[in-house]
Amino acid sequence: MHADLVSADVEEHALYDPSVGAQRDVDAATRAGTLLAMYASGLEYRIYVGEPLPEALREHVSTTTTDVLLRVPSGTLIASGLKDVGEPAKATGSLQLPAGDYLVDVYELDYDWDRDVAPVLLAELPAYRRERTGKPVASVLTVLGIGGLVGGAFAWNPLVLAIGAVVLLAGLGLGRAVTSKSYRASKDAIAKRFPGLALVLRRLDDGTDLSAHAGKSLTFTE
Repeated sequence: MHADLVSADVEEHALYDPSVGAQRDVDAATRAGTLLAMYASGLEYRIYVGEPLPEALREHVSTTTTDVLLRVPSGTLIASGLKDVGEPAKATGSLQLPAGDYLVDVYELDYDWDRDVAPVLLAELPAYRRERTGKPVASVLTVLGIGGLVGGAFAWNPLVLAIGAVVLLAGLGLGRAVTSKSYRASKDAIAKRFPGLALVLRRLDDGTDLSAHAGKSLTFTE
């Protein structure tokens, strides 16, 4: 079983069982294994329960942290920003899994955009080719348009002002055309196949002595 989760758009993230409540002593909850705190920006991750990390992802592993204790007595794992722990309405995702205690192996993944991601986008999303060619042009037009407006205003030249406005509008229009809402949604769906983090959860047998295990917080760098 596996699931893709996206935590809140913050730099402090949490995975926790709802039994933890509105936890304010994060360090104590982390050591006890009732909360997994993760520090990173723009965190997207894939969780595997009771199955190993797929071979297709192993070649992208850059950093590994093993045997992190995570206790899930209710069988529900909630993702949220760290400051929102214990507030279900602010959760950004959840996962149902067998209740119990788990050891988590955490794999930080690294991809080469041109080698790993771009070929998939080109094959499955024809509009991506337009973005690759149209977006740089849109950026150039936007910069030239702003320059024309500034230059025209400084010299008070109506013709230069008019040309700058037309070029700026063309750049902005082209930028919106190559990155429409539906296009961004399709691109995001494909990007989810390339998670930056993978968590493999291994359930411990009931009654396992937990004295040799502990939770910990994790920090990831860009």
